[in-house]
Amino acid sequence: KVVLDRQEKLKDSLCELNMAINGKDLPKKIAVLYSDVKRSYFPTESQYITEKDAEEDAKIISKYIQSLGIKTHLLSGDNNLPFHLKKIKPDIAINLVDSFKGFETLSSSIPGVLEILEIPYTGADILGMSLDTNKFVIKKLLEQNGVPVPRFQLFATPNDPIDPTLRFPLISKLNEIHGAVEITKDAVSETERHLRE
Repeated sequence: KVVLDRQEKLKDSLCELNMAINGKDLPKKIAVLYSDVKRSYFPTESQYITEKDAEEDAKIISKYIQSLGIKTHLLSGDNNLPFHLKKIKPDIAINLVDSFKGFETLSSSIPGVLEILEIPYTGADILGMSLDTNKFVIKKLLEQNGVPVPRFQLFATPNDPIDPTLRFPLISKLNEIHGAVEITKDAVSETERHLRE
């Protein structure tokens, strides 16, 4: 089901790309970029698990693109990426990179490389990728633009006073980690004492 959903989304993306490239035919050469994942890059097992299948996911997408008659190149989002992109000169890149050497905050370097090399790409640009890794900033932007978000607070230190408008139970999560990574039953606090542990 997940693979089929990805294939449908990709097919839609390719149709959009076709229309966006000045009415030209589909690209002849596409680079599919994925996160370079090594266990040593990630501080926790759960962070590693979220990305360990990055190359396999990229292969699934690449296979689908190839079925459309488009040449694909699988490229790891590592230090050698600029060299490989210069050599291959893809018409477009599908950016699936979520981290660089295990750091999600560095994933914005990939759109930067693509922009410097003037290669069109899918996904967010440098600013979008940078914002994406900071839950606090995103919630503030949503809130300031009238989008309802649950009450929240960013703690700079463990001793910061709790915002009196917050009500228990509270869920604590890291500001710079994607989605629900590291959220376990211990992340749900019924009391201030438990929250500060």
